[in-house]
Amino acid sequence: MRNLLSRKLSASGYTIGAKLRLRGVEAICLENRTGNAMLLISGSRFGPSWAQIHKAVEYLTPKPVLLSLGSTPAVLVEDSASARLLIGSIHERAKVDRKREVHLEGVGFVLLDTEVKLELKKFILPAISVALVIALGVFWSAGEPTDQTEVALPALNDCIAELSSAEFEKWLSQTLSSAEVLSGGLQLQKQTELGQLDIVVESTIGSAAKVTGTVTCADGRQLLVNHRIDASGEGAVLELGS
Repeated sequence: MRNLLSRKLSASGYTIGAKLRLRGVEAICLENRTGNAMLLISGSRFGPSWAQIHKAVEYLTPKPVLLSLGSTPAVLVEDSASARLLIGSIHERAKVDRKREVHLEGVGFVLLDTEVKLELKKFILPAISVALVIALGVFWSAGEPTDQTEVALPALNDCIAELSSAEFEKWLSQTLSSAEVLSGGLQLQKQTELGQLDIVVESTIGSAAKVTGTVTCADGRQLLVNHRIDASGEGAVLELGS
């Protein structure tokens, strides 16, 4: 930490502690005048910007605060296990968001016009593949004897990473519907056939709960969880932006 920033923090009433080793961001442990543990988060040269960091943690309770002590603002949040888990995932999520959004001063994050074009390109090759599979299936079935009725079934997905977004959200809703009552601060670990679910309930409003964490497959593949769900089981599951 630069001496000037250290002096400004001390003058603002913060006691400076250890520096966390996190990819793409710099996080410094602080303690305020009342003795509460805090984290001061700022972007590295090749990491996410302060705006992306603030957007990623804006749902934490209490709300994050911007401190303008250096050339660019830094984000101050209360230190907790859920906060550290969320901060550790900011770097990877920011790389994806840069392709979809841009931050405008005084406006906020705006979707890029190229997003729709990119989404269309994603469906072209899968559509061609499906058409070829159907055509080959019709050709082969026409040439097979009529008494052959056995059909080979495709193997079931054994990793959550192979599901579509809609399938993942349905799986998450069904997995949590059998869990205990969701309340703020609750940490859940659940082993399923599709992966190990490790989440934290960030906050609840009525039957809606915001959950963050990860799902890890047996082969090590991992998906981030940052969703708002309806704990009653009657509402939709919504993926939150970074």
